[in-house]
Amino acid sequence: MLSQPVNLRPSKPRGFTLIELLIVMIIIAIMAAVTAPRLISFATSRRTNDIARTFLSLAHYARTTAIGEGRIYRLNIDSSSRPQKFYLTAQNGATYEAPTTDYGQEFTVPDSVSMDTDLTPQTDGTYIVFNPSGRTQEAQVRFTDLSTPGRKVVTVACPSATENFRILLPGEVVP
Repeated sequence: MLSQPVNLRPSKPRGFTLIELLIVMIIIAIMAAVTAPRLISFATSRRTNDIARTFLSLAHYARTTAIGEGRIYRLNIDSSSRPQKFYLTAQNGATYEAPTTDYGQEFTVPDSVSMDTDLTPQTDGTYIVFNPSGRTQEAQVRFTDLSTPGRKVVTVACPSATENFRILLPGEVVP
């Protein structure tokens, strides 16, 4: 008969000791403390790009829909209120009304971003006109990140009445 060898050494308990767990938790806490500020500043700087892209999408929608429906659209800019906002209206007879689509809502600029424009305010507000002919009012709208030391600026511009709005590259100037 074969007998199995007897292990005379006591077996080690499997698992982690409390000290090992504490060391791992301290390392994770240090890594989180180092990376958290970078992630926060990244998310904050993205807000400027996001709101500029939303504005650009609204401008493209207004131009395309003005042509398709054969009526004037306005992209209204309210930079004097807090919070700042922008929204679309479409001509309906002698008045202007918000479209009934998702694009008819007001878009609010985050508090950490400032919006300004080169447009001259009219008696009924500040706005960009999109005509059924496809022509658009020349304009520049700047979104400035107020939360970063460098004050990143994203400019959305329409250089001429026959061009689309676009985001300008850093340092690019519209003639």
